[in-house]
Amino acid sequence: MNHSTSKPYLIAVDQGTTSSKAIVMDREGTILSVSEGFPVTGLYPEAGWVEYDPEQMFQSVCKAARSAVERAGISFQEVAALGLDNQGETTITFDSTSGHPVGNAISWQDRRTEDLIEQWRQQGLEEPIRMQTGLRLDPYFSASKLKWVLNEYPEAGTLLKSGKLRMGTSDGWLIRQLTGGQRFVTDAATASRTMMLDLEKLTWSEDLLGRFELPAECLPEIVRCDECIGETDPKLFGIPIPITGLCVDQHAALFGQGCFNTHQAKATYGTGCFLLNNIGNDSTARAEGLLTLLAWQLKDSKAFAVEGGVYSAGSIIEWLVKLGWLEQVSDLDAVAGSVDHSDGTCLIPAFSGLAAPHWKSRARACWSGMHNGTEPKHLVRAAVESIAFRVREIYDAMSQAGLRLDGMKVDGGLTRSQVLMQIQSDILGVPLTVSENPEATATGVALMAGLGVGWWSHLNDLPEVSKTAAVYQPNSTDSDNLLTHYNHWSGICKKVAAWN
Repeated sequence: MNHSTSKPYLIAVDQGTTSSKAIVMDREGTILSVSEGFPVTGLYPEAGWVEYDPEQMFQSVCKAARSAVERAGISFQEVAALGLDNQGETTITFDSTSGHPVGNAISWQDRRTEDLIEQWRQQGLEEPIRMQTGLRLDPYFSASKLKWVLNEYPEAGTLLKSGKLRMGTSDGWLIRQLTGGQRFVTDAATASRTMMLDLEKLTWSEDLLGRFELPAECLPEIVRCDECIGETDPKLFGIPIPITGLCVDQHAALFGQGCFNTHQAKATYGTGCFLLNNIGNDSTARAEGLLTLLAWQLKDSKAFAVEGGVYSAGSIIEWLVKLGWLEQVSDLDAVAGSVDHSDGTCLIPAFSGLAAPHWKSRARACWSGMHNGTEPKHLVRAAVESIAFRVREIYDAMSQAGLRLDGMKVDGGLTRSQVLMQIQSDILGVPLTVSENPEATATGVALMAGLGVGWWSHLNDLPEVSKTAAVYQPNSTDSDNLLTHYNHWSGICKKVAAWN
């Protein structure tokens, strides 16, 4: 038996937009501990720009792993493997010799490359990108961020000439640091979110890299989600730990929710909200206004998914706190639930543009319908409705494409809001199954890590980890009233999209 296979625990680290958290899981799929969240501070040097300090990201990953182990009352000597999920499109460029980053990490939320995206659109790249990668031409994805770094940082050009430049999604640099400089890799699911992966071949697209003028030799090696890619530097945790179980966050949550079969869908309500629908083995499927992505690639199987993303969800609630309309996030239901409607007010939540199904990166947020009697509680209610309404737009786009969703599994911090969950069920007209485990993302990579070290051989062997905490059923009376308001909101949203 492989030595790591016999060890009783796994660590999975969820490196998220605002913090890093980790879990410890045993062979039965029981989560023994969840670490505290170690903050990752967003930096906003200019309007529309969002960055992070890479070193803070890395330290938050290490601290989360140590915290989870301490809370579980175990030692790192008992850990079979460490898994890691990442933010997705966030990028880090660095010197391969020293590991020193070129500038800060550029967030998935960042919009600085809008002009470059427009240039690529004028060059006729939109359709080739859609057909080869399943994505849309948008600043959200990684390719334009990497090109921006090459254009704007002389240091990047110098490193390129010397053969030392490395660039990719944030997981590549984090793994480089975790392995003491030994490996520079990304998993295939994360690669599918870069706008550079050939979705059919699951390799970097030579055609698109040539058109983007991005050097293939600087990109990470693509590996499976359950592939053992090396070990952690012994200096970090006192012992080398195998690293396996690598995936982008939203796909990991789909896996952690047990959505292994076609037409099974989940929505994760975090900083943003992302609805993914498993479409099986078809890499060629395309749905108007939505994305086609690799959900995961394992040793003996793979799956694709159709996704629609809402860039602003939990971040809206944080913004309400900043405005002083909520004292803290946990006050959301008390305020939003103190009224049974928003008194006709509407929020179009385009704080980082409008993603699926509009894809208007220059769109910006706005209020509509306010009058002298409008109170903060109505605006808070409207903000909650705006999240549910954006998800309804994506649900409709999937339905119009013939993608069946009989119900939806949901996870993430905002699922604690009973008001939001009921509004969401009412406006979709389907049941929402809330996971008992709010850490579906980390759970997904833990399961992948277990597959990677041989704890389990196939999907059918995995323990049942997706247990139900609550089910929200649509209220037909409320649904009728809410649908009228949604139709009004939708008309305004389409106008906002058309203006940009």
